[in-house]
Amino acid sequence: MQQMFFWGCDAQHTGGNLLVRLGAQRIAREHSHGEGSSRYRMVWQAGTVELHSFCAGWYPQEATESGVIFIRGRERFFDCAGATPLTPGHYEEGRFRFANTDEMLLLCRPMLSWLLDYERRVVDATRPAYRARCFDAYRKHGQSKPWLPPEETLTWLAGFLESPETTRRAKKLLRERHASSHPFLPARPFTNHANHKT
Repeated sequence: MQQMFFWGCDAQHTGGNLLVRLGAQRIAREHSHGEGSSRYRMVWQAGTVELHSFCAGWYPQEATESGVIFIRGRERFFDCAGATPLTPGHYEEGRFRFANTDEMLLLCRPMLSWLLDYERRVVDATRPAYRARCFDAYRKHGQSKPWLPPEETLTWLAGFLESPETTRRAKKLLRERHASSHPFLPARPFTNHANHKT
């Protein structure tokens, strides 16, 4: 979710559409069924990365192989058959293959390695603290669920790609950070409703 917000910032970058500047092909809404935002495509590791405000995924060139798609409305990754990107908002059930956890770790690698490469190029192509400003804007967004800050995200992604089995889950890191920032707060604040007056 946070990363999709970042891509929205990149599409509206003051120096011109950053997604396009960094190599994406923009497919306008009228050519992509008019759903949500434009679609952006990039060739990556014998497949295609496609980004959209509804979903993002990596699709292998071979239709018999599996790729992955993150569906924003479901807040999770799914494996799906390649090679044509799924239509945002219209997900053909016959394309999903229901991989197990170990298989999903492998299937996510091309998408996550592209993301790490892309975010490193964003750092090189923008002014210092650009992504930090995107992160601050996201935290102020009404429905936001902030993830790791940008610099930590790069470190975490690199570690996860190198050793997914030993990399600590980001949700656990966030829980620990939240707990340490409020060391004296009880887990559930007590309120005596019987004596509470408004």
